[in-house]
Amino acid sequence: MKKIVLTGGPCSGKTTALKYVSEKLSNLGYSVICVPEAATFVINSGISPAFLLSPRSRKKYLELEELMVKTQLMFEDKIFAELAKIKNSNKTVMILDRGCMDMSAYVKQEEFQSILRKNKWNIVDLRDKRYDAVFHLVTAADGKKEFYTKANNVARYENAEEAVAADKRTQTAWLGHQHLWIIDNSTLFEAKMKRLLKAIKKTLGIPTSLEIERKFLVHKNFL
Repeated sequence: MKKIVLTGGPCSGKTTALKYVSEKLSNLGYSVICVPEAATFVINSGISPAFLLSPRSRKKYLELEELMVKTQLMFEDKIFAELAKIKNSNKTVMILDRGCMDMSAYVKQEEFQSILRKNKWNIVDLRDKRYDAVFHLVTAADGKKEFYTKANNVARYENAEEAVAADKRTQTAWLGHQHLWIIDNSTLFEAKMKRLLKAIKKTLGIPTSLEIERKFLVHKNFL
């Protein structure tokens, strides 16, 4: 079973991308397992953004980050791995809405290292050995700022500038993975999704068609 991560900054299009990629791969005969974002799952269970931002709650905040990693591992290794077994397909791909390393983008490096030591985890296992590829969608705040919004995710609290900073930290968290793809906002959103799908197809070994743009001169007698 192939395991790929969709990650990125706030308001990068991950939710739409998950649905889009899942549909396209299903049409190609893949059994697709979509794993929800652990952080959003935990936050939506009753943690407010105000709690996350309070410096007086730093110890609790780190406990929360640790819980998110544990939730992510449970999702990947237990719940959705069992679901894949139940579906029992010989052509399965697991698409994860973020992965284990995303949590490190929201704590100091020494704090994340402390969490790793406490649980006897290491970066090589959490970043390099778990996933076949990582696809980072750049936040709309970086390149398409007019489309940045907090309205479609109650767990999102960053303004545009904070979103760009979080995006950069997330990219850094995954640096070192041998199959890291950065999908930027150099095109409109529809083309961004197509570029993502093309990159995923390449990772899975699916042939991609060559798109050629042609322009035709129409004689005035035909108008």
